[in-house]
Amino acid sequence: IETRSLPGNKAQFLLEFSKTPPSPTGFSMESPASMIFDFTGVQNNLSKQLSSQKLILGVVTGLNFIQSAEKTRFI
Repeated sequence: IETRSLPGNKAQFLLEFSKTPPSPTGFSMESPASMIFDFTGVQNNLSKQLSSQKLILGVVTGLNFIQSAEKTRFI
């Protein structure tokens, strides 16, 4: 994962996959403010340290990857 701060208090996340991933499904929540993306059929091979990070990037204060049997969730 690569993160970038963009003008206008925005952030960009670049994810790397071993093969072409499916298009994610996504939704947002207001409390706490979050954007969630589900990648069905994708396995998370990140270390625990990379799977959960606290950071300050625009309005973003952290990121998490959560693995289930069917998908990887990026929050």
